[in-house]
Amino acid sequence: MEGSPDTYIKRVFMQVTAQEPPTTLQEFAPHVSATCKAGTMNIKVKFDGPYSGAVHARDYRTSACMAMGDGSDAIAFSLNLLAKQGSTDYCGVLVSNVSGNNVRKQFHY
Repeated sequence: MEGSPDTYIKRVFMQVTAQEPPTTLQEFAPHVSATCKAGTMNIKVKFDGPYSGAVHARDYRTSACMAMGDGSDAIAFSLNLLAKQGSTDYCGVLVSNVSGNNVRKQFHY
């Protein structure tokens, strides 16, 4: 790849999993923001209230690819964008030679 790795993000699939069902009917709609710099994607997930569940890369529930809520209303963690498939810090992030800051997030809850 030529250029900076942070200009090559094509898509990221994130999954947010709730541990307990809500007691009242309300929409579960976390706000996700992501920034990329020097081969790392920094992800912040903001919730409407306290959260104690898991946030992880889709299909990758390893310590390098997830964070657990501590009861606060936000979770922040980082993914290694340069990890090779098969390494312990690989999280299934697809990187391509398409320039731009396009990050696609997909939520499953």
